[in-house]
Amino acid sequence: MGINLFLLGAEIFKEFYSGSIHSAPIEYLYFGLHGHNKLVPWMWFATTMNITAFFLFMFPKTRENFTTLNMACLFVVTGVYIEKGMGLIIPGFIPDTLGEIYEYTPTMQEILVTIGIWASGALLYTFLLKLAIPVYTGKLRFFSKAQIVVARDIMSRRMTLVHPETPVTDLIRQMIEKHLSGAAVVDEKNRLVGAVSDTDAISLEIGETAGKTTADVMKPPSAAVLQDVRIQDLGKILAASGTNLLFVVDGDGQPLGTVAGSDVLKALENIRQE
Repeated sequence: MGINLFLLGAEIFKEFYSGSIHSAPIEYLYFGLHGHNKLVPWMWFATTMNITAFFLFMFPKTRENFTTLNMACLFVVTGVYIEKGMGLIIPGFIPDTLGEIYEYTPTMQEILVTIGIWASGALLYTFLLKLAIPVYTGKLRFFSKAQIVVARDIMSRRMTLVHPETPVTDLIRQMIEKHLSGAAVVDEKNRLVGAVSDTDAISLEIGETAGKTTADVMKPPSAAVLQDVRIQDLGKILAASGTNLLFVVDGDGQPLGTVAGSDVLKALENIRQE
């Protein structure tokens, strides 16, 4: 912007200092010529925008302020567009070779074409911002496969659901039939409220199962994770909880599957081999 203003000042000085006929176009732009002055307010408006933007950019206090920085950018675009559009092309034909002046006014078709060009540029600018801003703020990064594998990708959907009032004999039978080492205990809304492992069932004497329900042997779930937890975090949770089985739940706490320590190891090994 500083260079632009310097060159504009040099051009104005040269034309008026020489006093030749070549000063007619610049005189027409800024002061009018023979009563023709339609572009005079536009050029002074553009010059004011450019000078204001220059000073807003020059001082750190305004340059680093979000509001004044955006104002300066808007002033630059507006000022340069008017100056280089009206001030660069039109004066080249005023006055014409016969010394006559015909003031130019854009037609509606030209106005619509200009709006279309600006709209296309704004669309492209918006698209580029959608890519640039997330990269600049760190929200968009390139991840390895290990960073994007989550619990739902490796969980097993083979599990049995029982209620607290389910008889222990039925619980043991379901675990044996499905070859499972544990069961999820859910309430009437199908939300996870407890867990029963095979060791919990074994701890009961065979003769003591009569009349007992799942509520008598279940324990609070040692660890339940959401389905979008990353595989690295799954390993940390398994180690911290001291269990070998995690229940995967949705946002409402309803069980979706299970993740065992062997599932995490297998997934990590597959990622390493790839």
